[in-house]
Order: sequence, then C-alpha cells, then structure tokens
Amino acid sequence: MNQVEEIKILMNRFLEAETTLEEERRLYAYFSQAEVDPSLEPYRAMMQDYAALMPVEQVHQPTARRVTLQPWFKWVSGIAAVMVLAIIGSWSYRAYETSKLEEIYGGSYMIVNGERVDNLRKIQAQIAGTLDDALKIEALVASSQPTDVEQSVLNEIEDSALREEIRRMLNE
Repeated sequence: MNQVEEIKILMNRFLEAETTLEEERRLYAYFSQAEVDPSLEPYRAMMQDYAALMPVEQVHQPTARRVTLQPWFKWVSGIAAVMVLAIIGSWSYRAYETSKLEEIYGGSYMIVNGERVDNLRKIQAQIAGTLDDALKIEALVASSQPTDVEQSVLNEIEDSALREEIRRMLNE
C-alpha cells in the first residue's frame, strides 16, 4: 500500500471520528507538505486549519504539586469536627428533651419566693418529686385501711400541737 492510499484510509477514519491522536498528526504532517495528491487537495485547507488548532507540545510540563497536610493539622481538624458534632448533638438532644417536657408538663409552674417559675427545666425535679409523692400516697391508700393512712399522715407532721389538732378534727 502506498502513502496516498494510506492517507485516504486515514482520512476516511478521520471523517468518521475514529482516528487516534498519532494518526491525526500523520494527516496534519501530510497536508502540510508542498505537494499533495490531487484527489486529496479538497481536504488540504480543512486539515491545515485542524493542524493549527492542535495544541503545541510543551517541552516542560509542570507537574501538579501535591499538597500534603501536616499531621498536627489533621489532628486539630479531627478534634474540631468531633467538637462540632458533639455540640450539634447536645443541642439537638436538648431541643428534643424540651419538647418532651412541654408535652408532659406544659402549663406547669411553681411559686418560689413569691415569684412564678415556669421554666420546665428548673422545676422538672420538683414536679417529678410531687408526682412521685402523689403516687406513693395513692398506693398507700389503695393498700391500707383509711385509718392507717390517716395515722401515717399524722405521724409525718413534726409539730406536735398541729398533729393533735388535726387528730381531734378527724375524730369529730
């Protein structure tokens, strides 16, 4: 196969977009010659235009500089990420807990030293204690005779004068 036939085959492959870069360079080199086969002359201007668009090979191509992080920076950024996650987690849990408190104790308040306290976080322990006391009294009432309950409540009163007055009122 002579050079002209080979160029015609490459030209057909080029028009079908099936050539490699090396084959395209061979075509560009052929069409840059002074004499081109007359059957390929119509492609000459097009191939010279494509050759002009071909990037010029650089003698020295700079290599991409790889950035490496210092080991201490990795540790610091890891610790910072953990702290951010911990803060977000605690904030989310606190918001969840607050919504649960409002669901259970919504509208509750206490009077402390003459001031109304409706911050559920501050009064949660007192509310829970009061509810616990109520449950104990309810269990005691359910399991005992009413007189036993009255006696146990009276025994809880520390002031003896007050205890006797309440006992007198119960017996009337």
